[in-house]
Amino acid sequence: MTGNGKDKAAFEPNRVTISAGTTVRFINVSGGPHNVAFWPDSIPKGSASMLNNAMPRHMGNLMSLMMTGANEPYEITFPANATKGVYKGYCQPHIRLRMKFAVTVR
Repeated sequence: MTGNGKDKAAFEPNRVTISAGTTVRFINVSGGPHNVAFWPDSIPKGSASMLNNAMPRHMGNLMSLMMTGANEPYEITFPANATKGVYKGYCQPHIRLRMKFAVTVR
C-alpha cells in the first residue's frame, strides 16, 4: 500500500493469485491511513461470511481497521475451503484515487 496522500495511492501489486489456505499480507508502506475492504457483491457467492471471519481487527463488515503506521502489516488467511474466484477490494480513504486490488483464489 503506497501513496502520497494527495494524488497517488495504490496496492502494489494490485492483483495476486493464491491457493486457498494462503495468507495475503498487505503492508502500509507509505504510512496512512490505509485499510483493506472488500465489495460484498464482487466476491464469490456465499463467501462474504467466510472472508469476514478470516479478517482480524474489523472496522466494519469486510473492512479492516485503519492502518496509520509506516510498514504496518495486515494479514488475511484465506481458509483452506475458500471459494475459488476473484475477491475485489479497495482502500476506503483512497477509493477516489482508484486504490483497488483483486485476489484470485484458485
